[in-house]
Amino acid sequence: MEKIVVVGGSVAGGSAAYNLARDFDVEIIEEHSHFRKTCSGILTDPVNELIKVKPSVIENKVSKFRIYSPNNNCLELEFKKPDIIFNREKLNEYIVDLAVKKGANIRQNTNFIRTENKKIIVKSKGKEFGLNTNYLIGADGALSTVAKSINLFNDRKFFLAAKAIIKSKNDNAIEIYPYYGCFSWVVPRNEDEIEVGTMSHYNDPQAFNKFLQRFNKTPIKKEASIIPIYNPKIKTFTIHNNIKTYLIGDAATMAKATTGGSIMQSLAAAKILADSIIKNQNYEKNWKSKIGKQLYLHLKIRKFLDKLNLEDWDCLVDSLKDPKIKNILETKYRDNPGFIFQMLYLKPSLLKFSKIFLTK
Repeated sequence: MEKIVVVGGSVAGGSAAYNLARDFDVEIIEEHSHFRKTCSGILTDPVNELIKVKPSVIENKVSKFRIYSPNNNCLELEFKKPDIIFNREKLNEYIVDLAVKKGANIRQNTNFIRTENKKIIVKSKGKEFGLNTNYLIGADGALSTVAKSINLFNDRKFFLAAKAIIKSKNDNAIEIYPYYGCFSWVVPRNEDEIEVGTMSHYNDPQAFNKFLQRFNKTPIKKEASIIPIYNPKIKTFTIHNNIKTYLIGDAATMAKATTGGSIMQSLAAAKILADSIIKNQNYEKNWKSKIGKQLYLHLKIRKFLDKLNLEDWDCLVDSLKDPKIKNILETKYRDNPGFIFQMLYLKPSLLKFSKIFLTK
């Protein structure tokens, strides 16, 4: 069988390896000995259509969802199907384990260095060595070394992300505070602990500290990372040094600009990538036709949200309390935000925000 090297034991990399392991000799290269990532692991119910996850990977299920405005007005929703809260490290491990059980190999504590003619150079325990391959998949995160090595990194922009775990009794509700940074959240991990976090632009580095002060408690632990801002112009395929090279997940900026989430997009893109390689189809065309439009709409919504002032947020949250709008928010899945057009149809008064949305 032909060899495929996947750089990154992420959800994207593990899923791609899993979907390809039956038809190729797949090897996963992971620079760490663990699979941790700064991510809340909130997924909507359609994740069950992409992957069957064992219960031990799930930390919680949450149906209550609150959005707060600056004047402390609150929109409370009750999802018809609960959000699923995953332990992100366990989810990564689980998906990579599925790939290994299907036939993939994994090298941990191994760094991707560069490509040569039909060969990639990696480094482990201080020594470089080569792996012959015709295919390379870069699933190595927002600062993708693979993308940089093949000149596909280009002009990327990023959000800052930070989170903390706090001891706090809670009523098992997700809370959103969209006016701290770009997006701030409270996620119940269990009845005694919550995760609080923010996503912000680089020009607002104190957003997390300001949000954390709301809780007046010492965190058990803190984590920080960056999230790629989706860029529809970035190329995700090239032939470099006679190696067909693909980018996926955060390495391809496949993250929702509204919330920073990328798990669902990575799982979907992994199936698309595997099908494209197996059937010798145009990967870039395929993934953009299936999830690119959603990601672009998330990007447009983020640009709109960034223009709202505190009074706008008060007004918007109040407008969303309309029963018809609440029903849409409680039944539609957030990964595909096309339902906003249905909201505009049912509540024309929301069109007053369209001037902000359409302004460059």
